[in-house]
Amino acid sequence: VANDTVNGEPLVYLYNASGVVVSNAGQVIAINSRDIKLMNMNLSYASVGVEFWNVNDSEMENITITGNNWNGIVITGSNDTISSSTIASNSFDGLNITGSNDIISNSNVSGGRNGIDITGSNDAVSNSTMSGTDGGLTITGSNDIISNSTISGSGYGIHSTISGSGYGIY
Repeated sequence: VANDTVNGEPLVYLYNASGVVVSNAGQVIAINSRDIKLMNMNLSYASVGVEFWNVNDSEMENITITGNNWNGIVITGSNDTISSSTIASNSFDGLNITGSNDIISNSNVSGGRNGIDITGSNDAVSNSTMSGTDGGLTITGSNDIISNSTISGSGYGIHSTISGSGYGIY
């Protein structure tokens, strides 16, 4: 993939990459990578704004992701952080997280099918807002923590298929 663009911005495709900082893109796809940093970007009106397939130890900060045809962000790796970001009006999930030990903080997720869909384990959502979605938050992983967050104006607030003490809501 070379010299391709999405909405006039570069399509960034990373494979087996490490230590890359991206601050200008129309869409970011990373596979089998680590320590990828996405900073201060608008990743909107693509199929998916960010796809992290088996990407670990990465960060997204101050990202705006809106109007994507599928999901806003897909993460299948571990130890990834999303902070101070806006994810809105994506057709399906704002955030789809199947990895573990991922953190979402100080972010706003609105519109679309699910605000945040977590199927991984040991993930955390804090100080975030989910609103105006069919479902605010779906949790099917284990040991996930939701704290100081607000869900409003959604078809349902929290949906979980976990029984017992597999997650915490504070």
